[in-house]
Amino acid sequence: FYGNQHYSDQELRRISGPFEDKNILLFDLNDIRKPLLKLPWIKEVGAEKARGMIIKVYIRERVPLAVLRGENYYYLLDESRRVLEVSSTEIDADLLAIRSDEEPGYEPGDVVVSKGVKDCLEVWQALDNELKKEIGFAEIRSNSFFYVTREGIKIKFGDARDLTEKTRVLLALLKEIKGQGQDVEYIDVSVYDYPVVKPKGEEG
Repeated sequence: FYGNQHYSDQELRRISGPFEDKNILLFDLNDIRKPLLKLPWIKEVGAEKARGMIIKVYIRERVPLAVLRGENYYYLLDESRRVLEVSSTEIDADLLAIRSDEEPGYEPGDVVVSKGVKDCLEVWQALDNELKKEIGFAEIRSNSFFYVTREGIKIKFGDARDLTEKTRVLLALLKEIKGQGQDVEYIDVSVYDYPVVKPKGEEG
């Protein structure tokens, strides 16, 4: 086995089934791939028959992107919203933190179906590093989401459309707000041609 980090060779061999004693010429490599692809961390499996009656198995694991925090549990997610791990204690990782007021109840291997989480991760993957550094965490409300900057400003993006324009407008607004020392509650760039900036304490 090559490329596996979260599973030992012994564990993968046990899950894929014994193949050492089988006729390698007649062995179907899909019999190895299928059970391994059911494991939460495994994204791709390649297998080939090598000289000396050896089967080489290449593993490509998933890369964590965010941590979704429910009421009682933490869910480690990859870019496709697949749950890699579930923990009752905080997952210490330098990843996007997503807060939810609901308890999803997912298990490792499940895919999070929330539209809010889907849009949140799609937008996050498209943002440049300059803007990511401004964001402290994300929050899910029903089927929508918003980011919160390290200064406590809520950022409403809407969906993943027109992200280049939305990002350009947002960075300009953040620079202006910092330069003028404004106390802002939220910035809404979901319609980038008509961005909304709401100062703290202002109704509406």
